[in-house]
Amino acid sequence: MNEAGAEIAVRLAGPDDLDAIVEAWWQLVSEHTGRDGEYWGLIEEAEARRQSREWHEQDLSDPSRVLLVAEIGGRVAGFIRGRIEDRPMVWRVNKVGRVHEVAVHRDFRGQGVGRAMLTAMEAEFRKRDLSHADIMVDGRNMAARGLYDSQGYYERELHLIKKL
Repeated sequence: MNEAGAEIAVRLAGPDDLDAIVEAWWQLVSEHTGRDGEYWGLIEEAEARRQSREWHEQDLSDPSRVLLVAEIGGRVAGFIRGRIEDRPMVWRVNKVGRVHEVAVHRDFRGQGVGRAMLTAMEAEFRKRDLSHADIMVDGRNMAARGLYDSQGYYERELHLIKKL
């Protein structure tokens, strides 16, 4: 349940969810542009949406990927995208569940959707015998950082960028 008392249902995504996924994705990446317009600058919207749909279609057929959607009242409220990533065999933990995107549609923010999706993704990773999950987040995205911190994620690496 979210704060408004509505049920949040998280499930594996299917082809019928792609339009809603692309819309939530577009909202997410458009906001990144506001944090650093040069690095996160977007190509033309129609082409970006087309490519997003193509990536997410691939998620549906690749067994190393996980694409989940959250629904509230029959509407897709957001999606989370993850993948099983290999790490060098020198590490005891040589496979990790990597969360690549978490996007909540503007209409559903602040209702616990991100938390519900992250919890469901972690369960999917555990089903696949993974012991660790990681995520990369824009350091200036304080809402996302707050969510991940509250769920037990901690900073281990720092991703630095330089314009050449």
